[in-house]
Amino acid sequence: MMEAVAFALYDSYRLIVTSGLPINHPIVLNEGGGEQAVAADHHGRVQCADGVGETTHGRSFGDAVLAGVALSLFPDFSVAKRWAEFVAPMEPDPRESCTVHGVFRPVQRLYEHVKEEDFAALADIRDRG
Repeated sequence: MMEAVAFALYDSYRLIVTSGLPINHPIVLNEGGGEQAVAADHHGRVQCADGVGETTHGRSFGDAVLAGVALSLFPDFSVAKRWAEFVAPMEPDPRESCTVHGVFRPVQRLYEHVKEEDFAALADIRDRG
């Protein structure tokens, strides 16, 4: 399951890189896929999990920051940097990275097939029905 999350994160990372947008490193993830060292291997970069205080409440913390910015309680997302405590650095394992990148392309092709052909076929069946 976490490999699927890591693949999705890697795909997003890959799209950002190919678009030419700058990425600040280290990439910071929390909870879920962020707690899995496999995420570092997908990106081949050092990453960190983040914690708030002595415990990790990443989702709640992230939701609160998003809501605070949306409600203009915070001027921007920089509040997250001030409040987050970075813990548990994850170093990529080059051997795992090679394996992951070898698997990513076939998984990506499978997803594209399902998305473009199979979901369309299922929608056609639904619409006829």
